[in-house]
Amino acid sequence: MSIALPIWILLIITATHDAREHRIPNFLLALIISVECFYIFKGDPSFWLFLSALAAGAILFSCGFLIFLAKGMAPGDVKLLFCVGFVTGVGGITQVLIGIGMSCLLMGILYYFAHNPGVLSKRTVLFAPEHAGALIRGVVSQSKGIDTSNSRETKIPFAPIVVIGLAITSYFF
Repeated sequence: MSIALPIWILLIITATHDAREHRIPNFLLALIISVECFYIFKGDPSFWLFLSALAAGAILFSCGFLIFLAKGMAPGDVKLLFCVGFVTGVGGITQVLIGIGMSCLLMGILYYFAHNPGVLSKRTVLFAPEHAGALIRGVVSQSKGIDTSNSRETKIPFAPIVVIGLAITSYFF
């Protein structure tokens, strides 16, 4: 699986915008799909490659939509998953999901320790049962915005996690 440099640039811009503004602009997602269509039909156009990209996008969109219905991610994240599936194709779905899962775990742990700095200074077991629930909530919660209200839920922008997952996938697979 190889991803073209312009698509990487657009993905990084999307991730940066999501991390800063907690929104994923639709025009960036449309640009990603347009650039990928250009690469699909450039040179030797293949309708089957295009159908494979659409099928992969639909599969990841469906998975993301189910998570969205469970209030696990925002609508922009679901659309981003469609773009990721469209870029990677059917052959890269499992690798991408593994990479995004690894990235979710890494970012969830980092967010947990960033929002609970006292945990590392205590002389207790690092992953005690009371920490595990907060860690899982930090990993699973993918809605938009850093919530600093009385709620103990940490909200993590998902686009940087997806781009890091794609980078992990590109490096290891």
